[in-house]
Amino acid sequence: FCSLPLVYMPTMMRIPQRKTGITESSYSQKEWPKLSSALLNLLKNPSTPISLDTHVNVVYKICTSGLMAHCYNDLRTFIRDYLDSLTTALMKTQQSNFLSILAQAVGNYRVACDKICVIFSYLNRQYVSKQLSKDFSHELEVELGDRVIRQEIIHQKLKELLPFTQPNAPTTPQAGYIYLDPSVLQPLIICLHNFEPGYYSYNPYLFQLYIPRLLPDKGLEIERIATQKYLDSHTPTMSGQPDKKRKFNQVYR
Repeated sequence: FCSLPLVYMPTMMRIPQRKTGITESSYSQKEWPKLSSALLNLLKNPSTPISLDTHVNVVYKICTSGLMAHCYNDLRTFIRDYLDSLTTALMKTQQSNFLSILAQAVGNYRVACDKICVIFSYLNRQYVSKQLSKDFSHELEVELGDRVIRQEIIHQKLKELLPFTQPNAPTTPQAGYIYLDPSVLQPLIICLHNFEPGYYSYNPYLFQLYIPRLLPDKGLEIERIATQKYLDSHTPTMSGQPDKKRKFNQVYR
């Protein structure tokens, strides 16, 4: 029996190839169109089923490819365009449905924004918070106020409708009044007051129903007025008899 010498045959080690990042061209033609389409469906119907993990991974790849600023600017432009189109659509609704549709639109926007913040959480941490010193959820809320609630055309519409808006319909509803369920009115009134406190002047009764301590207590106000009248009608006088008080040199002799 003859043993042959063992010959070592080196094997080629398989080195995994590093995946290339997302290019700017791919981002503009593929990743962002898919993201924006999903966001639009989410804003129109927040209950739309959506794979959050999939979109979170896409945003992560975009950010790690050096496109964070590009993605953030595109997202802000997208949100602004959507809110502008929402304002235009609101102005085309009938007056009797305006407040209820506005309340529904605000509610849907906020629910959708909660999910959008989850999708872009990595962008918020690494770019919006660290480099811009901002909070993305706050930015979305500010856009709602600037693009919808405080818009002049919306303001004029609210000025016309709020004075004739009441919670629940009485047994004999009055013509020209708008009656809405409190579950619809409460979040809407709070939202309006948060963005523009001056709206309460159009219907103080309605606003004080849902915002505690919005107006001063009537009892305290009456007491304040009575006290002020007393002070205005009486001149202060020195109490006691200062001339008969014992002087220092009389006490310590």
